[in-house]
Amino acid sequence: MRKTKFKKKIKKIEQKICEKFIKEEQLLFRRMRYLKKHHQAWFALIISLGLIFVWRGLWNLIDHYWFPDQLFLSNASGVVVGVVVLYLAHKLLNLLTGD
Repeated sequence: MRKTKFKKKIKKIEQKICEKFIKEEQLLFRRMRYLKKHHQAWFALIISLGLIFVWRGLWNLIDHYWFPDQLFLSNASGVVVGVVVLYLAHKLLNLLTGD
């Protein structure tokens, strides 16, 4: 009984999040559609550069603080942490979608 209520609450929250995400996505694409092609290209370039700089900053911070003197341990543990995060994300997605 309790699991059913919990699953219903999760489903309701998931539906609200999806509706909000879809609404935001439609708004962004609606705004983008009215821009000229060269403005769309500049906008995409700016977003891409922002993502690249965020990735670069995180990468450098990890290199600096995550076992900085032990290259093999740093890389191996990074792979393990990455696989665990992907596994947990997969399990959470399965839990939320009911698969």
